Amino acid sequence: ALPLAERFYARLREVAGDRPTRERFEAVAREVPGLRFEEIPGFDRSGQAENGTRFAEAFVRTSWSLRPDAPLSPPFVTPFGAHVVLRVGALPPRVATPDQVREAVVREGVTLKRSRALAALLDRLRSAADVRFSEAAIASTSPGAARAP
Repeated sequence: ALPLAERFYARLREVAGDRPTRERFEAVAREVPGLRFEEIPGFDRSGQAENGTRFAEAFVRTSWSLRPDAPLSPPFVTPFGAHVVLRVGALPPRVATPDQVREAVVREGVTLKRSRALAALLDRLRSAADVRFSEAAIASTSPGAARAP
């Protein structure tokens, strides 16, 4: 995926320079076979979008480093593929009401409580299970069988 993103980036710089428009970005993206163009929702500095999407750290870091006078990122890689980002604008900061803040804090607290409960259950199950492995048995299995769940 990175060579494809690099070809796109080189072609875009060739036809639009350092500050391409959204239209030019999309047009060049359509020229490159195998390239997927995606318009994404705005997200905060943690990578959280209002629609619930959470973006990869490298994607967030790169996107937030872009400025109006330097809106184009060079190709970079995340666990989800290779990317070239064009900053097309910035959303004003969202002001949350006290009820929205309270709801978010409660949601985070419930998530944390569930996570801790699951970790405790897993610890209890591990300590209650008497599982032993024979090195000879493991060595005699085929590589595919050893990876089976």
